[in-house]
Amino acid sequence: MPAAPAAPAPAVRAAPAPVAPARAADVSGDRELARVLRWTLGVPTLALLSVAALYVLGALWKWGEIQDAGLVPTDVMSLVPHAQILGRGLQLVVLALLALPLPLAFAWLLHRILPARHRGWGVPAPLTRLIDDHRRLRRDLDELRGEADPIAEPGRDRRVRRLHTRARNQQAVQGRTVWLSRAAVVAALAVGLAVLSPARLAVALFGLWLVRRTSLSTLRVVAAVFGVLVLAVALERFAAPDPLPDASVRTTRGALVTGPLVAATADAWHVEVGERRVKSIPTVNIAKSSVYSESRLVRGPLGGRLVDLLR
Repeated sequence: MPAAPAAPAPAVRAAPAPVAPARAADVSGDRELARVLRWTLGVPTLALLSVAALYVLGALWKWGEIQDAGLVPTDVMSLVPHAQILGRGLQLVVLALLALPLPLAFAWLLHRILPARHRGWGVPAPLTRLIDDHRRLRRDLDELRGEADPIAEPGRDRRVRRLHTRARNQQAVQGRTVWLSRAAVVAALAVGLAVLSPARLAVALFGLWLVRRTSLSTLRVVAAVFGVLVLAVALERFAAPDPLPDASVRTTRGALVTGPLVAATADAWHVEVGERRVKSIPTVNIAKSSVYSESRLVRGPLGGRLVDLLR
């Protein structure tokens, strides 16, 4: 009798092959290469962009000065050294940094003035919570006063009246604090409107919108307001710049040249002599020179203060 065929042996599932150490090393090497490239390419790129931004800001300021003097900027800008333009851009950033606290404070004041949920205008949040706590305390005291039994507890009603009187006094103190806070906010708002320019007021309104309508952190809000403020200060300096400084140059031959100073370099001084003409005087031919600068108090509709617009 033939033997029955043997049953097939169960298939043995092959164990997954372990990850090769070389593959893990390649992944780690790619990450390290990406990090090195990010630093080696990102830092120089950021530096170039920063220098380009400073140059554009400084050129915008100088362009406004030359245009305000009645000259043609495209013909005169080539006389200004690049280092001076970069210096103007850096000075503009410093001016924006010094002007940053006022728009931020004004945005905070507007945030305090505009009413929010469960809070009146001009009332700080801690004072609002304190007023709510005292309101609940007075309600509880009124309930205790109505439930008191003068026969069973003869001293309880007297204690409740004492606490109720103390709560009323505290309510009066809180009311005076609220109105003092509102008066201080109104006074600060008036001062802010008096010293702010229209462009910086727009920056403060932008900061108010960021605070109330976005979920950005405080640091990001300050960074965004600073970036917009730099643009606002640049527009102010372009639209209403200070006049060019007056220069008086006497040459070695005794000739006297006076007029607005466009630029002064190590090689020559460039002075406007009228009729949209600029005279270049070599430095070696200058025997004596003086420069007088006067800041303009009222800068016009864009660069002036809000109170200047009412004059």
